[in-house]
Amino acid sequence: MIYICYGVTKSASTYLYQLTEEILTASGLGFCRVRHRGALETANYYDAISPDLLDRVSGAACGRPVVLKTHGDLHPEVARRIAAGTVLASASIRDPREIALSMADHGRRARARGDDAFSEVSDPLATLASIDGQVAVFGRWAAVARTEVFTYNQICFDTGTTVARVAAQIGADVDIRQVLAPFVRPGTIG
Repeated sequence: MIYICYGVTKSASTYLYQLTEEILTASGLGFCRVRHRGALETANYYDAISPDLLDRVSGAACGRPVVLKTHGDLHPEVARRIAAGTVLASASIRDPREIALSMADHGRRARARGDDAFSEVSDPLATLASIDGQVAVFGRWAAVARTEVFTYNQICFDTGTTVARVAAQIGADVDIRQVLAPFVRPGTIG
């Protein structure tokens, strides 16, 4: 089983990805990570998810569940697989005004630390073109039948319900408190 967590930047998509992996662990299904070259080699993050990638990941996983994370656009064949139920997916979004502020804040922190990611974002206006594009991509993911759509507020402030929805989508029976337990400590989210 492959589960794709698509998310607009700053929409709590990493947290949703982590929750999905934790649901698989708590249910006893487990999950695996497929190593690949890239900035986040162990985190199953891919800029683009293609049918070929899904086939390679499925082969490497040897029947074990895999959760993939992306901010990338939706390939038409991947959409067909999601609609057919052979691949599961979620899509997360946040109020674009909040995204703009969060990206600008991240940019300020990145410049102070000398990091590259988001360092080009100097103010909320600098985010508008990126956000417009991401909202369009989100629309494509959210329009696919069987994709579970979540808002930032649902993920972060109604997390138990979010866990229950993802678990139901997967067909897993979990104790929500057990799934949430690893995230109680500061620094474990994202």
